[in-house]
Amino acid sequence: MLQASTPLFTALLAFGFSRGDRVVGWRLMGVVIGFLGVVLLVGAQPSGDVLSALAVLLTASCYAAAALFAGIRLAGAPPIVTSLGTLVVATLTMLPLGVAQLPAELPGWKAIASVVALGSLGLSVAYVLYFALIARAGASYAVLVTYLVPALALGYGAVFLEEPITASAIGGLALILVGVALGTGTLRLPRRAPVGETP
Repeated sequence: MLQASTPLFTALLAFGFSRGDRVVGWRLMGVVIGFLGVVLLVGAQPSGDVLSALAVLLTASCYAAAALFAGIRLAGAPPIVTSLGTLVVATLTMLPLGVAQLPAELPGWKAIASVVALGSLGLSVAYVLYFALIARAGASYAVLVTYLVPALALGYGAVFLEEPITASAIGGLALILVGVALGTGTLRLPRRAPVGETP
């Protein structure tokens, strides 16, 4: 739920750093509605680690800043180059931690295949599409995909784990879809005519 605050941070940071990505009017309303849908879908968590929650919020703000930076500075670079550079830097950064926690024995083929599948599809392909979306549509559009994560988790949980789908989950999913539609401009509400002007 906290990770889905990325579009809100993007909208906030865009006012100071990226005029082209500023979210106003119904698009801003869509961002807020989508976040409320995430809150309703996930549910309030009265207990939890405050420090961990703040760390997740910090990550969401970093995602927002990175998306805006990519849209401003790397718009002309091919998405595959930006994706490759991002993953190389991330790999080198995390390499010392990975080496320090090497397992005592080689993992089984299922674990290795899972890592390869997640790395090739969940990171490589997804990042190419993500940076292509930033380059073509802008950061404020691209980060709206974070709203779909809880919705997809709801579907996967119902199909693979037989988790129940509650009324609040359906309501939250509906708000998310409306928020994304408003935020991307897919759904456009009619403008009110000024007083004294016939519509």
